[in-house]
Amino acid sequence: MVLVIDHPFTFFLSRLHISGPSGEKLGTVAQNFSLLSKKLTIFGPIMSELFVIKSPIWRPWRFPIFRSDGEVGAVEKKWTGLFTEFFTDKDTFVMSIDDPKLTNEDRFLCLASALLIDLSYFEKKAAIDSCRAKADEYFLKLNQQ
Repeated sequence: MVLVIDHPFTFFLSRLHISGPSGEKLGTVAQNFSLLSKKLTIFGPIMSELFVIKSPIWRPWRFPIFRSDGEVGAVEKKWTGLFTEFFTDKDTFVMSIDDPKLTNEDRFLCLASALLIDLSYFEKKAAIDSCRAKADEYFLKLNQQ
């Protein structure tokens, strides 16, 4: 299955809209405001809350995925070494899903959440590139009119 992921420009609190190959909306992953932890919410196609991801303050590299009945999985950023971490933007993530009852759509949304975690918390230049891409797209539309 191919996923279509839209990352719209926002000044604050990123989000991803995830669709299937034929355009049907699978859901949204949204970053939430939180002072002491990193928090995201995964919504279904009708914007009903499916999962919450909250990274504890004492383990900022682990992002457990919770449903109303408990933890169903986690996304973890793995340490790749001092030089790799300091001099590059290369990151390695491991995603585990512990609940065999999750649907494929739920698994795809959890996978998309790993992308938003990387873009929001670990990419140094993602925000700058996103602003440049949106500005370029805007100016291209203006020039075509």
